[in-house]
Amino acid sequence: KRLNGRTTSKVERVMRTVNLRVNVSKWSVAGALNVTKIRLAYYYNGFDA
Repeated sequence: KRLNGRTTSKVERVMRTVNLRVNVSKWSVAGALNVTKIRLAYYYNGFDA
């Protein structure tokens, strides 16, 4: 089966979105890392910011 551009996990979707925002200079690399850590903690550890 082909995915036709879709991702297979939440992590891949988050990383794709973060990468897009960093590439168009809306976010700094440090800010993107902080957002990614919080989002992944929410998905996998039940962390509620």
